[in-house]
Amino acid sequence: DIEEERDMANWKMEKEGVFCEIDGPVAIFKVNRPQTKNGMDWKAKGAQAEAYERIAADPDVRVMVITAEGEYFITGGRVDASKPEEQKLYSEYIARVENARKTIKVPMIAAVNGHCFKGGMGLVAQADLAVAKETATFSFPEVRMGGVPMVVMARCMGYLPKKLALEAYYSNREYPAKRMYEVGFLNAVTDEEHFWPTVEEYIHMVIDYPRSLIQMTHDAYYAMEGITDLNERVAFSQKWLAEKVLPQMAKEKTSYNV
Repeated sequence: DIEEERDMANWKMEKEGVFCEIDGPVAIFKVNRPQTKNGMDWKAKGAQAEAYERIAADPDVRVMVITAEGEYFITGGRVDASKPEEQKLYSEYIARVENARKTIKVPMIAAVNGHCFKGGMGLVAQADLAVAKETATFSFPEVRMGGVPMVVMARCMGYLPKKLALEAYYSNREYPAKRMYEVGFLNAVTDEEHFWPTVEEYIHMVIDYPRSLIQMTHDAYYAMEGITDLNERVAFSQKWLAEKVLPQMAKEKTSYNV
């Protein structure tokens, strides 16, 4: 069943254990599928794609939060490889989710409520900011399960130190949230009581400042992330400063009262 409400910038959806709520500038995407430890089959992926597409299309959204309910954060896909039709549908919806994700240009916050495995690791790596409960653990169990974390490895490249990453891929160890904070994979680790208030602090870190400048900072970072040559990166930054940042600063209320 689908429950959907729309009132100007507000929108809610619930489908296949996937929830999405847009409330003004904040979009919250949440998974609650305890029967699969918050793993997502093709139907859930279809709901995820629908939610992502709606978030991307809403001009009022300024920040997106990805989270889940229960003991687990999002733990990747669930597909029966012995069923060709299911495999086909799953692949199609995976592609649709990825295409929709690319069109979401606002900052993303991963609110890691529980154990984070497989595809969940990729979601945290993709996020701009990440907060986790102190009880959460992080792991790549693919080798133990008879596979290789190919796509997740690609997403985590550069977001985990090489030695730790390869150890994690080879060993399938579960790392505590504190360890992932120490290596820079997380911004904050909290207890249960302070988890969501901390997430809200990061939400306001985005929405309480001029939208144009936050968005420009976001876009510039990801643009420069792909430029490996330092001289080219500096030249790019100078070009943006002259053509985009300074003109926008002229429109904003700029203060040098440090």
